[in-house]
Amino acid sequence: TGKNLAENKDAFSSSKEGDNVSAKYAVDGNDNTRWSSAFNDDEWMYVDLGKQIDINKIVITWENAYGTDYDIQVSNDGQTWTTVKEMRNQNGGEDVAEFKAVNVRYVKFQGIKRVMGYGYSIWEFEVFAQ
Repeated sequence: TGKNLAENKDAFSSSKEGDNVSAKYAVDGNDNTRWSSAFNDDEWMYVDLGKQIDINKIVITWENAYGTDYDIQVSNDGQTWTTVKEMRNQNGGEDVAEFKAVNVRYVKFQGIKRVMGYGYSIWEFEVFAQ
């Protein structure tokens, strides 16, 4: 469907640069707010969709501090994660990650490599059903 399943759902992260850039702002449907991590490669954020649902696409809208290499991971318990898409050599802007549909509750961005010395900075992290 065209509905962003992550919008206004609970979001969590490994870190935040400040209170005004916490994970909840990456799923608030507002292109003027964002999540920004600490200045490390191994940072993550995930969203709790509230229930298990079939998903097959993630869209990430980046601020200038984007991830060049990262994984999209999924889980049903928020503890054990499975990678459904490896994103490599990305160039910022808007990234679309499509994969075989999976029935999951949690969807995670797992950073591997940043483009610059800042953290990862995501305007919107969107999740879509097939």
